[in-house]
Amino acid sequence: MDEVTTLERLPLIQIDTTQEFYFDPYFAERNTVAARALAVERAERLPGLIVGYLRVPELDTDYRSRFNAGLTIPIWQGQYQSQVDAAKIAQDQVMTQYTLQQQQGRATQQQLYQTLIQTNDALNWYEQTALPQSNELITTYQRLFEGGEVDYTLALRNIADAMEIYQQYIETLTRHNRAIISLEFLHGR
Repeated sequence: MDEVTTLERLPLIQIDTTQEFYFDPYFAERNTVAARALAVERAERLPGLIVGYLRVPELDTDYRSRFNAGLTIPIWQGQYQSQVDAAKIAQDQVMTQYTLQQQQGRATQQQLYQTLIQTNDALNWYEQTALPQSNELITTYQRLFEGGEVDYTLALRNIADAMEIYQQYIETLTRHNRAIISLEFLHGR
């Protein structure tokens, strides 16, 4: 049998604006990959030296294993320059996406923090004022019904009106807890 736990308010967290977002390591890695791709494209423009091992696949040669050495000289520089430019643009695109993602993350962070402040104040009001008054109204309407001063329909309607406070409280509590969970997710915890 599953145990049902009570719905509780998660503790209010302090936001540290210097904390990194969950996507920061991902974009750092993408930037590293783009920088290395740019370095590779730049290196292909330069003359190079090839030294290696060559294994001849033909069986009737005297020496099947040989060493290979050579010099590479790029002839068409324009072709290589366009590839270098494309790699630079790819790296700039990664940085632009990262900047945009950070701005969106900060905006979401501020919005969630404002939601936390509002819901925290509302929850304090519900717990200190509205819920005790609602409990008093419910007991009063029950007592009036049991005493015969109001009929069943009127007592039930009044109790249902008083119970709406509980529903509003639970909705506010849910918004509060979701904002905290979203903030924790945003910071990768």
